[in-house]
Amino acid sequence: MSIYTVVYNYCTSNPGSSNLLGGGARTGANLMGSDLYNHLIKYFTAHLKGLRDATDCLQDKALLRYYAKEWDRYSTGANYINRIFMHLNRHWVKRERDEGRLGVYPVYTLALVQWKQIFFLHIQNKDQKLTNAILGLIENQRNGETIDVSLVKNVAQSFVSLGLDDFDPNKATFDVYKEHFETPFINATEKYY
Repeated sequence: MSIYTVVYNYCTSNPGSSNLLGGGARTGANLMGSDLYNHLIKYFTAHLKGLRDATDCLQDKALLRYYAKEWDRYSTGANYINRIFMHLNRHWVKRERDEGRLGVYPVYTLALVQWKQIFFLHIQNKDQKLTNAILGLIENQRNGETIDVSLVKNVAQSFVSLGLDDFDPNKATFDVYKEHFETPFINATEKYY
């Protein structure tokens, strides 16, 4: 509760004026909201770059285990951070979005956007590394091996969570899931059978 209070006090303080996110000169709570939001972006970016670097040497099952473990930690942490920053979401983020700034998201959605852009796409841009690892496990199962089905499920569920609608941050799409799992899965199934 004390952390929430600190965020509230920070958001409602009145330091003066400055520019924010290309929105022109503003003062008070607008500036503090922007400052706090930009610090969150920097925090997510730094954290995810650290996670991302560890994936360069991982393959197959090890990559999936790492990805699933970090996704679970990150999404859980993002939920807690979102709750701490409820005041920022309710006031500053809402006002920014109402003014047409679609690149500003509620904190939880911001965390997912950062995960997708900095971590997920980095792995996927390397020959669909994550998707191929999942498809490899599925093929192993088709060949009679026992696999960790929950691992496949958790990674695929993250793909669903990353499908974000730019116009409505509360609405999910299946774009990421379809592009990075469903379509390759169907193609691999056709090829296998």
